[in-house]
Amino acid sequence: LKSSEKTKAGSAFANNTHVKTIKMVNLHLDDNFAQALGKAFETNETLEKVVLDSNAFTGEGIRALFAGTGKNSTIAELQVRHQSKVMASTDEETLPALLESNKSLIKLGVDTRNQLVKMRLERITGINRDAAKKGIIKGERKRTDMEQYFDKIAANDDTIDAVELVGNARFMGLKNSEKTKAGS
Repeated sequence: LKSSEKTKAGSAFANNTHVKTIKMVNLHLDDNFAQALGKAFETNETLEKVVLDSNAFTGEGIRALFAGTGKNSTIAELQVRHQSKVMASTDEETLPALLESNKSLIKLGVDTRNQLVKMRLERITGINRDAAKKGIIKGERKRTDMEQYFDKIAANDDTIDAVELVGNARFMGLKNSEKTKAGS
């Protein structure tokens, strides 16, 4: 693709509501693509995993991706390792501040030489991981499939016309409070 087409490809994710994973590895993507994709991250609400290893991003492109991720609430994993261009140490030092407001990123792969930067990035993802374990990233933990199933029954969903659970492990795994809620 021409550079303009690569940039257009990066922008395409801004309003996409179906794609959850992007894996674009070893495609010689440049900073223009990274800037367009970083901008798209700001409005995208479905992306969860982004793998952009082995491309040609400089610090400018990686900063743009981090800035967009900092404003995103759904991306849980971002991988930008093994770029063919070396990131300047001044660019590395700006990365943690760009992610400070992000609460969803729990896995991050980026090549940094500065150990302090690496520790600050690990601290951010560690805090997010701990919050995810406690189920407070989006205000409440994500409901299980079984809980969602009973929510549909409670809402009189016409797609459910029979319930048959005989020794169902997922139902058995529900907390007592959720079993009670399912029965009411």
